[in-house]
Amino acid sequence: MTCALFVSAQFHPKFIDNMRELAELKRKLGTPKVEIVALINAGLRNQIAAKVAPNTAVELIWDKYEGGLGPLSHSVGVRLVPETLIIDPKGSVRVYIQNYRDMSSLNMQRCVRSLLH
Repeated sequence: MTCALFVSAQFHPKFIDNMRELAELKRKLGTPKVEIVALINAGLRNQIAAKVAPNTAVELIWDKYEGGLGPLSHSVGVRLVPETLIIDPKGSVRVYIQNYRDMSSLNMQRCVRSLLH
């Protein structure tokens, strides 16, 4: 399975757009071989879940933020947000995208498809 891991800050102006774009990316890819995961600040669970969880194919993982990013974000090497990591089926980070990108774009689809086996 290939995974797109998205890490963002909920205060980022494009946060909700990013979540919609990620759900659209998963829909466009049309394969169960891709999982889209977002690390989200656990302190904002109620606010975020109400806005995105019911309407998206993106799996939300709650990270305990402590004055910045949480331990899960740090464990995968994230230092600033927004960032996206594309992880191949063997668990290696193959693509690391800093800053905002249109997650549902044709370029992102090609990037993820190139890692599908």
